[in-house]
Amino acid sequence: MSWGATSRLQRFWDIRAACNFIGGGTGSSLLVWATLGLFAGLPYFPVALIGLLFVAVGLFMVWLETGKPWRALYLFFRPQTSWMTREGIVALPLFALGAVSVFIDADVLLPTTSSSPAVPAVLAAILALAFLYCQLRILNSARSLPAWREPRAMALVGLSGLTEGFGIYLLLGAILGFVAPAMMVTLMVLVIARAVVWRAYIAALGRSGAPESAMSALSAMRNGFLITGHALPVVLIFLAYSWPGMATTFSALAGVTATLGGWLLKIVLVTKAAYIPKTAIPKPPVRGRRSSSAGA
Repeated sequence: MSWGATSRLQRFWDIRAACNFIGGGTGSSLLVWATLGLFAGLPYFPVALIGLLFVAVGLFMVWLETGKPWRALYLFFRPQTSWMTREGIVALPLFALGAVSVFIDADVLLPTTSSSPAVPAVLAAILALAFLYCQLRILNSARSLPAWREPRAMALVGLSGLTEGFGIYLLLGAILGFVAPAMMVTLMVLVIARAVVWRAYIAALGRSGAPESAMSALSAMRNGFLITGHALPVVLIFLAYSWPGMATTFSALAGVTATLGGWLLKIVLVTKAAYIPKTAIPKPPVRGRRSSSAGA
């Protein structure tokens, strides 16, 4: 790795890695919301199945990013040091328990005496939260990238994942016919909380002296992020309450826009704002001299 006097954008992770964070965050949180809905008497297996598909697509995309895909199996040999390894390890029982809970809820015959998906669904939801946490730690462990290592980035991406998952949940609720007023209020709370954490994240980056290129990339997407992912969902929710005949349509659109805002954030954060800062050597060593001159 070469270091220079100007900040430079990392080239190791591209849009496929961003898709892993998109699919993993959206899918894992969708499993959590589906489990909470299960105990409220709402449909479970269609929602949980789509959540598992999101996670699978995300992992598939990051698998495509590897130069020699079959060497990805080595990923499982470093659980003591790598959060990517832990993410992959958590994914295995997550898929297993998620599939069991989906099959039971869909009345598929299984060699089990349980007729309720509650226990495997709860265990899958716990693993889904662990999977999401592993993704957050992957970002935080990239110490050379100020936009990722900032502690508030974990809160922002984690909250965005929960918001994206609930946005898809609200969309599916509109399609399957189980949208409730409390769900629209929940989405409004999530998008407002995400906007607050976004402001705190940007302020923290400014105080820490993040590269100007990273700040410029985040500033360029700010309006689209806040309008599409926050202001528009809130307006649509108000319209849903004001126009009951169109409540289902407006709530579905609110969920979609809130989710798209989060996906935009992750794409920019991974592919456009991940700048390695420039280096500075105050006093470079000079051969044959005890003292050194001013550095670069």
